[in-house]
Amino acid sequence: RSRADLRADRVQLLEAELNQECPKHRSSRSSGGDVARRVLVSVAPAVILGCLGFAQISDALGSLTYVTSNPSWPIVIQFARELTYGAFVLAAAVVLWKKRIVRARDARWKAAAVSLTGSFLLVGARFVPAGPVVWSGSLRTSAIGLLVTAVGSILALAALSSLKWNFSIIPEVRLLVVSGPYRWLRHPMYFAELLMIVGLALGGLRIVYLVGALCVLGLQIYRIRLEEQLLSSTFPKAHQEFVTRTRFRLIPFVW
Repeated sequence: RSRADLRADRVQLLEAELNQECPKHRSSRSSGGDVARRVLVSVAPAVILGCLGFAQISDALGSLTYVTSNPSWPIVIQFARELTYGAFVLAAAVVLWKKRIVRARDARWKAAAVSLTGSFLLVGARFVPAGPVVWSGSLRTSAIGLLVTAVGSILALAALSSLKWNFSIIPEVRLLVVSGPYRWLRHPMYFAELLMIVGLALGGLRIVYLVGALCVLGLQIYRIRLEEQLLSSTFPKAHQEFVTRTRFRLIPFVW
């Protein structure tokens, strides 16, 4: 073999070592199963999130006149929350729509089912009868809940800004993100979702939402374990350093 070939092999091995990824052959053709999976875990969620995000931002902008004429702090915070959450959902839809190279993926259908259910269960719960009231929030708890959901929407947008094109619904690995909110929590986007769930519950709670929220919490904990297993196998050393430096997975000072 020529020196040029040997040099090219050394460069390839060096890049693989730096990326902690063994060289592998990838087919340029997509099978029918790959197309179906992409539609299920990327295209369909992108369409749903895009519609939700557009509707959220449209509602927020539609209330702008009311906000400017009644600039009390609950109204302003609610407007900011709706606008921030709408921006987060719309940006997530854009990321999912774009076809991206994946370094590693949990290809089991169980992982896809858990991820999709955890992401959209509470969205679907809006279309069924809410059931009896479990908790009726007071004005004070509703105001606190509004603040908590606003913080959650801001954190979700900040986490997505750090992830950028690495965001996905199912467990997938492109890069190991350790900047932004990921300096303090290993899964800040799930914590942001938890804040929004708790914030909404403080305003009032019905049985369907309670059951759905508990199911989502269990599913997200399972997703965290799936994602960490995938990250650990893909980036053994870097992920261990990340775990050592960023101790808590989901809730600061708890777990």
